[in-house]
Amino acid sequence: MVYWGELRFDEGGRIVVCSQKVGEDENTSWTPKDYNARTRVHEYGGGAFFVNNKVVYFSNYKDQQMYSQSSPDEAPQLITKGEKTWRYADGSFNAKTNKIYCVREDHSVVESKKAKEPVNTVVTIDPVSKQQFVLAEGADFYSSPRISPDGKKIAWVQWNHPNMPWDSTELWTGDLSAAGDAVSNPKKIVSGTDISVMQPSWTPNNELLYIGDQTEWWNLYHVNDNGDHTNLLPRNKETGGPHWVFAFYGYAVDPKGNGRIVLNSGSELGVLNMNTKEYQKLETGFTSHVCMNLTADGHVYCVAGSPTKFECVIRINLETKEVKVLQESKSLDMDTGYYSIPEEISWKTTNDDVSYGYLYPPKNKDFVAPEGTRPPLLVQVHGGPTSQTSNVLSLKKQYFTSRGFAVLDVNYRGSTGYGKTYRHKLRSNPDKNTLKRKQPNSPTTSSGTPSKRHRHNSGHRVVFDPKWQNGRPWLQYIDNKMICTLCKKHSKLGAWSSSGCVTLRIDKIKEHEHCAEHLMSVNKESEEINADKCSIKLKTDSHNAIQDALKVLYYLIEHNLSLDLFSSLVDLNIELGSYNLANLRLAKNAKYTSWDIVTELLQLLSDEVRENLLKEMRKSPTYSIMVDEVMDITSHKHLAICARYIDSECNIKNAFISDPLINDGRAQTIADKIKQELVSADLPISKMSAFGSDGASVLSGKKNGVWAKLKEVNPSLIANHCKDHRLALACRDSYKSVKVVKRLDDTLDNLHKYYKYSCNHTKSLEDVQKALGDPCLKMKKGQVSSMVESWSSCMVKTMVDKTISFLNKKKQAKYDGPWMTKLNTLAEECKVDITQLHNFDTSVREPFLTELIDNIETRFADTDAMDNLAVLDTSLLAEVPGTYAITEIDDLATHFQIDNDILLNEWSSFIDIIRDKGCNERSIMACLKFLLSEKLGLSALFPNIIHLMSTAAVLPLSTAEVERVFSQVKMVKWELRNRLKQETLNFILHVKLNCNKQCFEHLWGVCDIDDCCFGALYLGDIGRVDEKKLCIDGGSAGGYTTLACLTFKNVFKAGASHYGIGDLEALAGDTHKFESRYLDNLIAPYSGDGIKIYKERSPINYVEKLDCPIALFQGDEDKIVPPNQAEMMYKAVKEKGIPTMHVLFKGEQHGFRKAENIQTALDGEFYFFSKVFGFKAADNDIKLPIANLK
Repeated sequence: MVYWGELRFDEGGRIVVCSQKVGEDENTSWTPKDYNARTRVHEYGGGAFFVNNKVVYFSNYKDQQMYSQSSPDEAPQLITKGEKTWRYADGSFNAKTNKIYCVREDHSVVESKKAKEPVNTVVTIDPVSKQQFVLAEGADFYSSPRISPDGKKIAWVQWNHPNMPWDSTELWTGDLSAAGDAVSNPKKIVSGTDISVMQPSWTPNNELLYIGDQTEWWNLYHVNDNGDHTNLLPRNKETGGPHWVFAFYGYAVDPKGNGRIVLNSGSELGVLNMNTKEYQKLETGFTSHVCMNLTADGHVYCVAGSPTKFECVIRINLETKEVKVLQESKSLDMDTGYYSIPEEISWKTTNDDVSYGYLYPPKNKDFVAPEGTRPPLLVQVHGGPTSQTSNVLSLKKQYFTSRGFAVLDVNYRGSTGYGKTYRHKLRSNPDKNTLKRKQPNSPTTSSGTPSKRHRHNSGHRVVFDPKWQNGRPWLQYIDNKMICTLCKKHSKLGAWSSSGCVTLRIDKIKEHEHCAEHLMSVNKESEEINADKCSIKLKTDSHNAIQDALKVLYYLIEHNLSLDLFSSLVDLNIELGSYNLANLRLAKNAKYTSWDIVTELLQLLSDEVRENLLKEMRKSPTYSIMVDEVMDITSHKHLAICARYIDSECNIKNAFISDPLINDGRAQTIADKIKQELVSADLPISKMSAFGSDGASVLSGKKNGVWAKLKEVNPSLIANHCKDHRLALACRDSYKSVKVVKRLDDTLDNLHKYYKYSCNHTKSLEDVQKALGDPCLKMKKGQVSSMVESWSSCMVKTMVDKTISFLNKKKQAKYDGPWMTKLNTLAEECKVDITQLHNFDTSVREPFLTELIDNIETRFADTDAMDNLAVLDTSLLAEVPGTYAITEIDDLATHFQIDNDILLNEWSSFIDIIRDKGCNERSIMACLKFLLSEKLGLSALFPNIIHLMSTAAVLPLSTAEVERVFSQVKMVKWELRNRLKQETLNFILHVKLNCNKQCFEHLWGVCDIDDCCFGALYLGDIGRVDEKKLCIDGGSAGGYTTLACLTFKNVFKAGASHYGIGDLEALAGDTHKFESRYLDNLIAPYSGDGIKIYKERSPINYVEKLDCPIALFQGDEDKIVPPNQAEMMYKAVKEKGIPTMHVLFKGEQHGFRKAENIQTALDGEFYFFSKVFGFKAADNDIKLPIANLK
């Protein structure tokens, strides 16, 4: 007899247990009409029924109690007499103990307000006495209790908040009592950070099997009697899937004990012999296989599906390979001419990642699309988000494809089925979540057994008593000598740590116990053991604990605070209720916050930030560097190196590279250090296009400077003297040549000192300001020049010309500004003669401006290469003639050693392309984005133009970025921190200058949105769909992505959300236990700065950004997504006058189960899109109200 469960939508969405006798075709329904074989453990349920000896045991949805049923005609009998608030799932019956083993979820503690969450345990139930015994408790969640065939052992999986079962879980076993109602010797078999184990079972000879992702993919493992773990079929395919529901096993063991296992591997089903390691693929004609079972007569039973077949129960004869369908989930006699067969596609998305999905082209044998048209696209987003979509036949997809839509079913980053790395893409950076610590050496003898009596070489009888080792795990007796393992490990001084103590007396042991050397070793070992214990504890919560620790570290660095405050700040956060940081502390005096740990955390954060930066820089078409040298507080010379590059989105970025120490300031030393740092960063010097400095001869010298030495490697390298330094030098030279201005500068400096150091003088200044009717301002030190940030990188000549023109106008105009009026007023009040000031224009201002203009022209005379690059920016030209800038382009070809004819041809073709573009579209960055666009494929046609424009974009016009490094060095390394190591300083600078808080955020609401948008745009770019008719839908988590895409992106023209999440805060604060901490690893813990992220990513808070039609479908009894979220979205969009539709289904929960409601939601969505896009729907009888429809 084979049994299965059927979800019957036409019966209110209840689940009915069915069976079929082997060799017969008639099916039998077991579950009476008033019952529903559905459990609510973890809310998502699964594993609601099991069978033993032709008796069906099931959990009933209405009261969540467990019943037994001996035949289809008998009424179910209640076998659980406990609390009515207890729920049961994932059960099995063991014939050896005659008991049921299952997961129990106790909600009575919530109703009595004894706890905020229900309590999960593994229990055994006696079906006769109805007594229950708890076998495993203490963890937040349990699943898959399985008893060994001999009835002596039990295995189960458990995990704790904030992990989900696909994050980090533990596999345990224990010895079962003879009565089967107690567990002893519990043993953890598998655990670890980011190791997800599931679906344990036993072989006929009582050896353990399980699915684990230790090797990136969920593969099947075998544990032998020696405790060795073997991956039975190492493949880059998944045997398991995310544990949303119970009892979805992906493999089955042959009960005959021949070593044969049937398992799914990705989309295929195969037979593995665990003894011979032979694997044979089974050709079933299906692409999905779940809920596996293998009988002793050589038949495999499972639920299977394919692109042309609905999910069905099938039987496979392993001898004949015959496949027989026993029961189909849907019976539909439809011509294959209406089936759209999906093709798996991939496309590039953000961060150079790849996303996947299934594309269903429109298909209807009775209709042909008008010539020259492309179909509208519906992007569908699966729920989860830790889940996946498959290519199994779906009527919803075929509903749209048969009506002319193309459908893209997206497996965005974070989906399962593509390995652990892809599954973790929704996590934030840094990726490295654990700190590896050395394990202490095991204090055992070399033989591993207690030593026996020996006779010393001196002849007298010497006895080592094994009892001396009691309470002294550090004491070893090897080769007639006593050795202290702690001193040998930590001290390595004295006889006890090297040669050993040959005097075998207890007083010698006690004497060593109290010596300073041993006590020091004990302390060191204690610190290390505490760290190791904490590391073990962190296996469950390490990701969030380490992440919050990194946030604390970032806060200290951001505010220039000492890293010594790390431990205190962690303690403060713990006192304020930080759940995650509490995992860094085991006890009052056992902390994971020592200086070594802080240093490791700092290096972890710095390395991740640096590597991400360099990875992005290596993809840039070119880059430039800016350098300068300075002396720190300890008289050590530093060389700050910064870079300017183009990121993946074609934006110009500045970044800190390194701040190494140098022995001297010679050009060769500096050049060698720069080369060393660039090689270390894997940045080719040949790719560097420009070198910026403050103009010092040692750096920019044309013969022996650093620039000259770098040009030996890269002859095309452009050197640029910082514009700010040039302007400062021009101003300095000008006021030195005009004595009055020089005296004025000295006077202003003296005035600043006069007022700064005296409160009486400051008071007199305030009196003068009040007399003039001016606000009371503080005296500030005069500056020669300020940073001119508005100058474009390659427009130096234009900017210089504008500056000189401005100064000439000022020179010619007589100045009679407001300050002159104030001066006259002040002179009258003070009775001072200022008649000589009327000669100010001719004797001071004009000579000074003349000198300043001459000095600026002199200082900016050597900018030929940059002047030539400036012609690439045509945004200032009303029209671009065909012969524009031929001379400059020819000069650039010579400078960059490019063939003149090739470059001129590229330039001529480029001018033809951009001639009709507007001014804003002809700037260097706009043109660069245009040329680098993958969909246009122009990068291969204009490689030299791209190189020149990239060079122009990254020219280091200013070294302000380097000056900022020096400022940070002074704030980090000062009088009270002058012993800071250079390595630590570099770590701090990388975090301070290159890191931001966004690196701590998780990426749900980012990656999934980008992947859906990029997938739709990709299909539009390659001409598969109409890019003007892109729409999107999704349910639950997929509904959130739908709402977020419509709110935050301007890609889709319409969308439909089915019980989608609009308010992430509501989901975080009001959801069931299973998902109560799910968002910790998808967004952020809901506390502190995390709350801000929830608000920022919730579409409900940004309805003003919604500017396209949206349909909302919701159940009024949804406990996971409150119905008021859909109501709020509907009202907000309706008030904006945008077409919108809201359909509320009575009696529906999270996911629609009633056939009529499922049909209404499907018809309603299509009807909505037909009205939005203006086409006539084939189904004219659909009538649902749409607000604001014109």
